[in-house]
Amino acid sequence: QMRVIDPARVPSWPEKPKVFLIMFGGLAIGCALGFGSAFGIEIMRRGYVSAEEIEITLGLPVLAAISQFESAWPVAAKTPAWQSRRQERLLALPGLKKEGSFVPMEAQLAVCPELVAMWYPRSAVAEQYRVAATRLGLVAGKQKSTVVCMASALMGEGKTSTALNMAYVLSRDLNRKTVLVDSDLKRPMVHAYAGMESTAGLTEILLGHKTLDECLEYHEQLGIWVLPAGTEQSGTAALAHVDRLSELIQGLRERFEYIVLDAPPLLAVAEAMLIVRMADVVVHVIRARSTPRDAVASAIKMIGQERAVAVILNGVEAKDAPYSYYTYSNRVYEPHHKQLR
Repeated sequence: QMRVIDPARVPSWPEKPKVFLIMFGGLAIGCALGFGSAFGIEIMRRGYVSAEEIEITLGLPVLAAISQFESAWPVAAKTPAWQSRRQERLLALPGLKKEGSFVPMEAQLAVCPELVAMWYPRSAVAEQYRVAATRLGLVAGKQKSTVVCMASALMGEGKTSTALNMAYVLSRDLNRKTVLVDSDLKRPMVHAYAGMESTAGLTEILLGHKTLDECLEYHEQLGIWVLPAGTEQSGTAALAHVDRLSELIQGLRERFEYIVLDAPPLLAVAEAMLIVRMADVVVHVIRARSTPRDAVASAIKMIGQERAVAVILNGVEAKDAPYSYYTYSNRVYEPHHKQLR
């Protein structure tokens, strides 16, 4: 049995949804989620993206934002005619493994990808190296001779390739007498990148086994002098001879306008600070979206304020580079690529 206690009342008009309240609530929740996600991504992001971000965060001048090297390789590099001309230039390099009139691909890889300023001089990447070298002169000031230390917090930042390209631009484009010193005695790479044989160098000089004149080598293709790291295994122990290192740098100052030191990673090798202290200007190389910010901060703190410090942001993705930079480079250098086809 059922009994109606209270009959239902039929509303006199239909209930409408509160559209404004729903839309406002959805907008507020969406904004909160968006800002929260952006803030979380920013907190979790490892490295730096742009030059502006570095200048604001670290308060250091950025010499240039170097794009990824792949962007410098022209379409013409795929044509047989361009490959033939590159083979001719490779054959002229000393120390490369050669098979008759041909340089094998494994030998090319030691030279081609890193020497962007030489192999692709009209590329946007090479132009940024020229910008960096010009700004470096402004940072260094009017000195008869300048010691520039290429440093990085960790391995794999592109420090050696940056040192090689900068030395090339200083010599070839700015007409400065330049020497590149491979002072990374634990992991020397300059001779491999430049296509040179590993010979006596910095280690032997510091140990007193060789003189500077016996170890200096002139690289005709690059137009720079190179002081290799050396062949002896007691490399880092040689850096204990700080007095000899100071005398060596002073001797190089009397001969060259720019002395570029390819130093070991600051946070990985204790002896790196001995190299840094010899420099007038320290160029800190940071790989975009890769080098942890805390590592960069620690390395900058180690360098101190006794000498000028500048930054090169390396490996910048195309989407992170200034739009005007790529627009300018594409307009200026496109005819060169057409001529190579």
